[in-house]
Amino acid sequence: MVEPRGRVVRRTGMRHLPARPPAAATAATAVTAVALAVLAGCGSGPADGAGSSPAPTPSASRSSSSAPATASPAVGECAPDDAAVRDATALVRADLDGDGRADQVRVTAPDAARCPGTVFAVLNDGFLVAPAGEGPAVTSGFAVRLPDTGADVLVTEQQHPRGGTQTRLYAAADGALTELQDPDGNPVVPFVATDTPPAPVSVTCTDDGIAVTEAVAHEPAGVMFTWDVRETTYAVADGRAERTDRREVADNVLPGQLRERFPELARAEVLADCRT
Repeated sequence: MVEPRGRVVRRTGMRHLPARPPAAATAATAVTAVALAVLAGCGSGPADGAGSSPAPTPSASRSSSSAPATASPAVGECAPDDAAVRDATALVRADLDGDGRADQVRVTAPDAARCPGTVFAVLNDGFLVAPAGEGPAVTSGFAVRLPDTGADVLVTEQQHPRGGTQTRLYAAADGALTELQDPDGNPVVPFVATDTPPAPVSVTCTDDGIAVTEAVAHEPAGVMFTWDVRETTYAVADGRAERTDRREVADNVLPGQLRERFPELARAEVLADCRT
């Protein structure tokens, strides 16, 4: 049976995490041969239990042809030998520059002086640094390899203290980690609130990028609450995400039917099919 088509609600909003997660019904920086100070140690574990082992010292041995662009000699406003960089927490190892070797990805403490909450990858010749941290601290991260690409994409997660998760994707471009965003400047993966009935979201890999499937409250509201399910696809290349399509998959789905018809939404899967 072909379901009646409903109105697709386009998500808008600020790129920053909200002061309080939204309710479901309204769902959400080349190196020129510089001598870098010696940083002791190299953590390699995931965020869970990884601790704050010292960051390794970048060296000048990497060929410039192996990196997407010259890396940064510092982590934002922090020098390589600053305590904030030395004590940054290990998140994951990922081959973000596509040279065939996994590099350590770290995040500075939320209260670190001059570079708080900053995610960065340690290369041999410097750092790939993400934009300054926004919202709650990054609590975990993992790497994915999209089809037909030569480098990993970094995925981080932020847990809102009042309930909810913001997932962000970063790719190496122009000597930095660039966040993949939608045309409105928001993360390609919507914020998922958990202090209210969650609006389910799942993310999968496609031949040229990713697909984001989400359930949003049907509008206008009827006698019974129902979901509309929509899919947005993005082509990912050169550290950028370009939206290629947005379509409605299902209309007026009862809550009890959502898990049966869209189990991936119930599991809230995020790029489980292409993790490295």
